[in-house]
Amino acid sequence: MYFLKYWISKSMEDPEAREAKTKAHLEKMKANSEKVKADWEIPLLPKGYWNSRGATYVTKERLAEAEGDILSPYQRALADMDASAKRSASETK
Repeated sequence: MYFLKYWISKSMEDPEAREAKTKAHLEKMKANSEKVKADWEIPLLPKGYWNSRGATYVTKERLAEAEGDILSPYQRALADMDASAKRSASETK
């Protein structure tokens, strides 16, 4: 029995070294998390930017350019019908 206990204790890691390694890891993770939280606090754009006239105008322009992504299939079909009706009306003149 003594041999088995000795063999198991020999193969196990030193508890103090394991605690030190765990503590170092936790301190490193805490420092990294504080750094990330500090980065989150920095505003990406100035306050009120999204309410400014320029931002809303640019956003609307980009949405108008991305028409295919925004329209549903039904809206796309209606737009195609309107376009073809306008074409046929201009060809008959």
